[in-house]
Amino acid sequence: MNLPSKQRGLSFLGWLVIIGLAGFAVVLGMRLGPIYMQNYEVNNVLHEVAAEDNIGRAPEQVIWGKLSKFFDINNIDNIKQDDFKVQHKDGQTTFTLHYETRLNLVGNLDGVVVFNKTVVANQR
Repeated sequence: MNLPSKQRGLSFLGWLVIIGLAGFAVVLGMRLGPIYMQNYEVNNVLHEVAAEDNIGRAPEQVIWGKLSKFFDINNIDNIKQDDFKVQHKDGQTTFTLHYETRLNLVGNLDGVVVFNKTVVANQR
């Protein structure tokens, strides 16, 4: 009989659990990484359009047209016009983009990632 003080290391089952958890973390990172990289690009596009001169005075259709062109160039296709809102309040114009991305993680396990970004537009 082995005493606990003489046992060293993990058992086969312990290593199997650790490898399984590490594998799940790698799969999760590989699935979620591109979504967050795409969100980074969306934020850059939103800030770039908001920094244009007099964009705060432009109609919502014109602003959406500019955003849509950038989204097409960057192959971002999960953002629809309904996700974008322009609000004029207290002399400031804000752009709000609220969208979600759904992805298949493993088997029948799906994930939903929700993004909400608000940017103040340039008024000059």
